[in-house]
Amino acid sequence: MLFLNHKLFQKKLILFILFLALLTRILGINYGLPYFFVGDERSLIAGALKMAELKTLIPAFHPQEFKLLYYPPLMSYIYLAFLGPIIGLKYLTGSFVNFQDFKTYLVLNPGFIWFFGRLLNVLIGIGTIYLIYLIGKKVFNEWTGLLAATFLTFSFLHIQLSHFTRHWVPTLFFTYLVIFFAFSFCKQPHKKYYFLAGLFSGLAFGISYVTALSWIVILLAHFLCRDSSFFDKLKCKNLWIGFVIFLILSLVFILLYPQEFLRMTIGEDTGLTTNKSLINYLLSFIYYFKILVFYEPIILLFSLFGFLLLIFHQKRHLIIFLAFSLLYITVLYLFFHNEPRYIILIVPWLCILAGYSVYILISQITKRNLSSLLIFLVLFLIFCYPIAVSIKYGELLTQKDTRILAKEWIEKNIHPESKIVTDWAGIKLIPDKKSILLQRKLDENSLRVADRVLLNLDNSKYPQVKFSVLRLHFIGEKLPKDLFPYIKDNNYQYFVVDYWQKKELTSQDKSIIKKGHLIKKFTTGVGNISYDINNNFIKPISIIFHLKRLGPIVEIYKL
Repeated sequence: MLFLNHKLFQKKLILFILFLALLTRILGINYGLPYFFVGDERSLIAGALKMAELKTLIPAFHPQEFKLLYYPPLMSYIYLAFLGPIIGLKYLTGSFVNFQDFKTYLVLNPGFIWFFGRLLNVLIGIGTIYLIYLIGKKVFNEWTGLLAATFLTFSFLHIQLSHFTRHWVPTLFFTYLVIFFAFSFCKQPHKKYYFLAGLFSGLAFGISYVTALSWIVILLAHFLCRDSSFFDKLKCKNLWIGFVIFLILSLVFILLYPQEFLRMTIGEDTGLTTNKSLINYLLSFIYYFKILVFYEPIILLFSLFGFLLLIFHQKRHLIIFLAFSLLYITVLYLFFHNEPRYIILIVPWLCILAGYSVYILISQITKRNLSSLLIFLVLFLIFCYPIAVSIKYGELLTQKDTRILAKEWIEKNIHPESKIVTDWAGIKLIPDKKSILLQRKLDENSLRVADRVLLNLDNSKYPQVKFSVLRLHFIGEKLPKDLFPYIKDNNYQYFVVDYWQKKELTSQDKSIIKKGHLIKKFTTGVGNISYDINNNFIKPISIIFHLKRLGPIVEIYKL
C-alpha cells in the first residue's frame, strides 16, 4: 500500500479526478439548446451581449436596458471577454451579407453562444474542484484534498450547476479562492496572501454579494491561527490592507450597477422585508439540512463525521468550518428566500470535511495492515451512489427534452400555417407575421426580441415551417376568460399545453382541453406527473432513476 503515498501516483490521481469531473460536466452540455429550460440561465450572457450592443461596461447608465441583468456585472464582463472572440470568428467565417444580417442570425440562432458560455462554466467548475483539492491538502493533508475533490466531482448539485450559465459556479470558484488564501496566511502569514485574499474577495463581490461571507473565514483564520495577542492581531497592517482592497473593489462594483445592489438589499428581491422569527430561522436550517439529505446524502453523512473528528483533533478548524456554515444559512434566512441551490456555497466546504473523515477511516485500515482491496471496497461503497446519480443525470441530459420532442412532432405532423393555441414556456413554435401582429395588438410589451426581428425579416428569409400561433403564456390575461368561443370563432385547430402536475393547469387550459381530444402526449416515463430536476426540486434525487428523459408533460389536442 506504499504506492498510495507516492507523490507521482497522487499527481496522476488528481489529474484523473479532474478528467472525470470534465466528463461528468461536459456530458449533455447542449441540453435544451437553443431553448432555455433552466431559470436564470439567460441573464449573465444577455448582460454581456447588451454591453456589446450598447458599447458600454457600465450598466448604471442604462438601467432600463439592463433589467435583464439581475446580478453584479463582473461575470458579464468575463463572458464578454470570453465570447467576444468566438462571436467575432463566427462573423468572419460566416456568409453574412452585412453586420445587421449577422445580428439577425444571433437573435434567431443563439444556441452556439450559450454552448460556449456553458463550456466556460464547466471549466470554472473544474477549477473549483482543483481549489478544493488544494484547500484540503493545505488544511489537512494530500489524501484529504484528493478525497474532497472526488466528493465534489460527483456532487449532484455541483454537476448540475456546472452545466448551465448561472452565477453559482463562478461564485464558488472565487469564494474558495479567497478561502484558499485565508488558509495560506493561516499557515504562513505573508503579506501577499492578505493582499490576494482582499483582491479576490473584492472580485468575488462583483459576481455575487453573498461572497462577502468569505471574510468570516479570513477573520477566523487570522485570529485563530496566529499566536500573538488579540490586539496585535487587530492592529495587523496586512489584514487592514486586504480589507481596504475588498472595500474599494466592492464599492466599484456597487457604483457600476447600483440598481442591482439596491434591488438585492432594499428592493423587490430582498428578504429583509419578510416576517422574521426565531422559529422560521431554525426552520431554515431544517430546510437546508433536508435539501442536503435529498441531494447530497453521502457528502452530508461523512461531513458530519468530519465535524465530530474536528471536536477531538482540530478545535480551531472546527470553529472555522462551523462558523462559516452557520453564518451562511443565517445570511440566507435574513436576505434571501429558501431555494435548494442556495446551499451549494457550503457543499465544497462539506466535501473537505467528508474527505477528512474518509481519510481517517482509510488510515485506520492501513494501520491495521488490512488488505488494500478493503480500501478500494470501502471507497467503492462510499462513492457508488453519487457516481450512479452522476451517470444517470448525464444520460438524461443527452436525451431530447419532452418539449423538443413535441415541437419536432408538430413540425413533422401538423401542416405549416395551421392555427395553434399554445400554453407552454421555454420553447415556442415559429409564428407567422400575422400571429406576431395580433400579439403586438393585444400587448406590445409581450413581444420578445426574436418576435421583433421576425416581424422585420424579409419574406424570402422567413423560416419555412411556421404556424399561426396564439401564445397564451404571453397574452392569456388579455383574452376573454371564457376562451373557447374566441378560439372557435377564429378557427384555431390545435392546442398545446405543458405541465409538471395536473394542478398547474389554469382554468383556461382546462376549458380548452374539455373541448378537444388528445392526439399526442410526451412524458418522462413516470405517468401523469413529472419533476423539474433543474429548478427548485425538493425531493430525493434518486427519483431520476425512474425518468427516461427530462421535461414537463406535453399534450397536444385537436380542437
